[in-house]
Amino acid sequence: MKIKIAILSISMLVFSVNVFAQKGNRFNVSFFTKGNYHAFSTHYYKLDDYYDYNENTEVVGVALNASLGLAANVPLNKSFAFYPRLGYTKIRGLVEDAYSFYPDVPDTIRKLGNIAETRFYFITTDFLLKYYLPLGKTKKYYLYGGLRTDFLLWDDEVLYNNESIFEGMNDFNLSYVGGLGFDFWKGFYFNLEYSNNITNFIKNDRYLIRYFSVSASLGIYVF
Repeated sequence: MKIKIAILSISMLVFSVNVFAQKGNRFNVSFFTKGNYHAFSTHYYKLDDYYDYNENTEVVGVALNASLGLAANVPLNKSFAFYPRLGYTKIRGLVEDAYSFYPDVPDTIRKLGNIAETRFYFITTDFLLKYYLPLGKTKKYYLYGGLRTDFLLWDDEVLYNNESIFEGMNDFNLSYVGGLGFDFWKGFYFNLEYSNNITNFIKNDRYLIRYFSVSASLGIYVF
């Protein structure tokens, strides 16, 4: 029994050393959790007749949430690496005080409806390039950037009462991503990043909507 316990203890120690040794520009795989500050940027076309452009573009649907993901680091040379990620996230929809102009009723602006509780759920894939900065004896500080694809899995349709609001919604969206990060302690890392849509999440004859986010993530190397 003691022998079995000793073997198990040694195995766990070897595994721990393998996990915690993964720093710098080496091949590794990691899990991460991310805190997101999401917001929608909305422009109302029909209001151009009454206000200038800046007053027609507003941020709505601000929300904080968390997401989970899996990442890999694939070295290309001493300083660069391919940094793909796969994650799951949700974002909040339009808020209750969003407005739109109705052309059938001249000079009238109406609320879009009580849709503050709308949620959208995405599978996210990132195709990123990472650059390790030549700082210190070990390469643990890095910059990264690239493209993100978001595929809409489903949304909470039961939470809003006017489906025409989301006319022209895209299930697939493309964004750009940029961030910085560093390895710390024994096998952990921290990232801070910004992303914004390249494509339109919703586009119809009334408004155009894109979403952006500022995110902070904490990850752990597993091998």
